[in-house]
Amino acid sequence: SSSSSSSSSSSSEVFVCAIPLVGMEPLADALEDAYPARLEHTMLLVRHRGETACVAYDFLPIEPTSPATAATLLSGGAVRGDRRVRALSRVPSRRCWRVGDTTPGLGGGGAAGVDAVARAFQSTYDASLRLRENGCREHTAAMALAMTGITLDLDA
Repeated sequence: SSSSSSSSSSSSEVFVCAIPLVGMEPLADALEDAYPARLEHTMLLVRHRGETACVAYDFLPIEPTSPATAATLLSGGAVRGDRRVRALSRVPSRRCWRVGDTTPGLGGGGAAGVDAVARAFQSTYDASLRLRENGCREHTAAMALAMTGITLDLDA
């Protein structure tokens, strides 16, 4: 019951989850493990100690299935992104891995402080989405760094 164990026990866990891009789910179902990683959408999940539910933070085009969105992004242009915050009943068991714990004392400590920092990150994140420069992977890596101090390489 040292103070260091009590501070780590109040931290939250951070995960990265990869799912098929919106609209690509049938292809992912057909290819299963052969589905290409570059066609995956990444998001950051935060789960507070002792809880099953988590919150997903992600970044994707406002109109992800629009042909105009695809044309703009594939030609190197930018589209407006949606910085989403969604509750999930649990951390998914597939294509999800633990990054680590939130930085001790983040946002003043406790679940409310962690949530405040995560929501502030989301609300101020650059909403101009551009492939390979400011997309879901870059968003997930930047948010993981802000929440844990851990640098991720999602293209490795």
